[in-house]
Amino acid sequence: MKILLAGIGKMANAFAVECSKQKIDCVRILDESELQKKYAPENHVMVHFGSGELLLAMTELSVKNGIPIIQGSTNSKSVEVMNSAKGAKIINAPNLSLPMVVLMANVGSLMKPLSEIMHPEIAESHQVDKKDKISGTARAVADILEIVHSKISYVRDKVIQRNFLGVPERFLDGHAYHSFTFTGSGVTIRIETKIHGRETYARGAIDIARGLNLVMNDQPDLILAKVTNLIDLPMWVYAPKKKKINTVH
Repeated sequence: MKILLAGIGKMANAFAVECSKQKIDCVRILDESELQKKYAPENHVMVHFGSGELLLAMTELSVKNGIPIIQGSTNSKSVEVMNSAKGAKIINAPNLSLPMVVLMANVGSLMKPLSEIMHPEIAESHQVDKKDKISGTARAVADILEIVHSKISYVRDKVIQRNFLGVPERFLDGHAYHSFTFTGSGVTIRIETKIHGRETYARGAIDIARGLNLVMNDQPDLILAKVTNLIDLPMWVYAPKKKKINTVH
């Protein structure tokens, strides 16, 4: 399998490092000209962690060759390009940590019923330089629970993160904390998730790429030429039952 990687930021770099560790052929795509080369649809997966500048060219290659794209950027430009694409095989992945993906896939059955009889609240904290104002994970869960995005609480202040949320100093520049709280009838239920670093996303993206590659070789019709949310794919595509899910503590 060969991965075509777009992006030069911290997440893209973490992904490239993990590919190197796992001895996966990863080609960094730095400009559109590199997407003009002939890439066979077999054994290729594109991964986008960029600003959106190269995503249009990637969607055009997907339309032409049927190569799937894992779209891992949640910034507004990338989302806009993704939503306007026609005929490209795009997997929308606002979160690539496999434990988080599994949780999000079950929000409808686990949290939605609670939100109908209790008051739901969503809060999140990420590193100060995160591009999107509110995380894609928080927005995705809010959409399922029918909470307007303006009601989501978010923190981008290192002092608050260190002193009140307990984020370890070394992870202030790379963490993802989410809390989903339900209150009512004298009961409080809170589901919290804490991610430190970017390794879990990089490993998850590689596992998803492997799964997509197998599907494209064996059951290509399963991946439709449109935007598909990762959590809507069968779980065996990205997290086979007998496989241990990687986590970072």
